Amino acid sequence: MRQRLNFRQKLPIDWDMKTLKLSQLLGMGIKRKIVIFSLCAVIFLPGCLFQRYTATAWKSFFVDLPERIYLYPEANPLGQSRVAVFRFAEPDYAPGTGKVAAEAVFDGLIKEGDSSISKETEEDSVDIVNCLNVARSKGYDLIITGEVLYYFDGSMSLSSCVNERINVIDVPTRRIIWSASTVSKSDPCVSKYYYLSSTTGSPARPAIELIERNAEKFCNMLVGQSSDQAETGADTIISGS
Repeated sequence: MRQRLNFRQKLPIDWDMKTLKLSQLLGMGIKRKIVIFSLCAVIFLPGCLFQRYTATAWKSFFVDLPERIYLYPEANPLGQSRVAVFRFAEPDYAPGTGKVAAEAVFDGLIKEGDSSISKETEEDSVDIVNCLNVARSKGYDLIITGEVLYYFDGSMSLSSCVNERINVIDVPTRRIIWSASTVSKSDPCVSKYYYLSSTTGSPARPAIELIERNAEKFCNMLVGQSSDQAETGADTIISGS
């Protein structure tokens, strides 16, 4: 019977020691890479998160419309009518916001290419009957008015929020032919603390920017057709002389 050779025994002892040291070095290299990768993650990941939380983007792939559309016309009458934007009603605790909201809608419609829109935001009275009388005297067919229902300017710890309603009224018939409401909100970004770094938080967006956001929604509705989102189609008649 042939005797089996034990090749391991025939290897020099120095070879085994070199192999052992090489494996130890390779193991230390892997551990060192893991440690370095972990440190890089701790250092750079908070920056990525900070960009994620502070990045501000209103843009989306979809056209944003008011969340609630109560009344709508069968056909968009703005292109064939003389239209004026009147000052919005406002809360007592937020004076001036009604004028800002109305002018934001006016500016948005002008940007959409409707140069026939007129602005009547300097009128002190926001009473609908008074607005209709002024519109009738100046020969307008439609008026756009509304109300700032809620206005709150946030901070580092509180969210900003603006709730508005808009009405399009036919002057000859005194009927509300278009009505919708929308709300925009902005939350503050809180500070983040990590092992080796930290990120500074940012306050909520100013409420004035949310008014512009609401105006963008209203203009998207007024320029396009949105009858598929309406809740009801009943007209409302404004009473008054």
